[in-house]
Amino acid sequence: AQNSIKEWEQKITKQTNNNQLLQKAKSLINSRQASSYIKAMQIIEKIGTGETGYQEARKLREQWSRQVYLIANSRASRGQFQLAIKTALLVPEDTPSYQNAQKAIARWKQGKK
Repeated sequence: AQNSIKEWEQKITKQTNNNQLLQKAKSLINSRQASSYIKAMQIIEKIGTGETGYQEARKLREQWSRQVYLIANSRASRGQFQLAIKTALLVPEDTPSYQNAQKAIARWKQGKK
């Protein structure tokens, strides 16, 4: 019984910590600032596979990566190609937006929107 109680306490502590990480990450987001999304993603990466909050963290990471890509597109549409490239380079490799970001970088290096 003591071992079970100890396991439950550890699980509750981990769950609480993960929820706090998610809230902290969400609070950092500034919708016009790509670096805020990157900082938030770095925080939620601490939530391990299979832990409480992992699925939400994964979903948020994909959404935030897309936002970084959209910010880069917005900058390119204003002719800020170097800034757009720097921003698109922040899109993590293991997210759905990565390939689009890489294709966009190649276009922007040629000065195309």
